[in-house]
Amino acid sequence: LGASSQIASVLEDLSKLASESGVKITSLKPIENNNPPKDKLYFSVPIKINAAAGTHEFGTFLMRLEGGDTFFKVTDLKIATNTTNERKHSVEMMVETYRKV
Repeated sequence: LGASSQIASVLEDLSKLASESGVKITSLKPIENNNPPKDKLYFSVPIKINAAAGTHEFGTFLMRLEGGDTFFKVTDLKIATNTTNERKHSVEMMVETYRKV
């Protein structure tokens, strides 16, 4: 697979995991590295996720991230009160996955 199709597949996986967990993703943004290391087979691809979710739904989403077929590592997480929906939280997180060089 090419780099862009690998990333597209990962974004689809994230969207599916979120949807199955009841998490509403408002934006998914991969941060592409245009200069991959030449001495490694894989390199990290950070992805910024903005979402709205209740506590239990977000917990389910994290559990699915950990147990899924694609490796994801949460590198930053911010949860805040959602001013438009008191049953949901505003979530901003960075996850890392890896792709072939």
